Amino acid sequence: MKRSRITTATTTLVRTGPGTLHTIVVGKGVAAGVITVYDALTATGTPIAVITFGIALLSDPPITALYDIDFSVGLCVVTSQATDITLSYQTLNP
Repeated sequence: MKRSRITTATTTLVRTGPGTLHTIVVGKGVAAGVITVYDALTATGTPIAVITFGIALLSDPPITALYDIDFSVGLCVVTSQATDITLSYQTLNP
């Protein structure tokens, strides 16, 4: 299992190639923040996961979202605010 931590508002190419997104752990949420995950090398196409923050998500971090969803092209994550998230994922090729 591999992991990647993102703490800024940015677009991050976490992984190229196939794998499985296991979890997204939100360590710090922000009001009106959105985390969007794409099976792509850039922030294009149909998202495979979206987390939208509301007041409920701000009250009890950390919050773990379990996905166990495959991606084939890559894992690209867009964070709209300076959140603190950790993604855990499994790769099919080292």
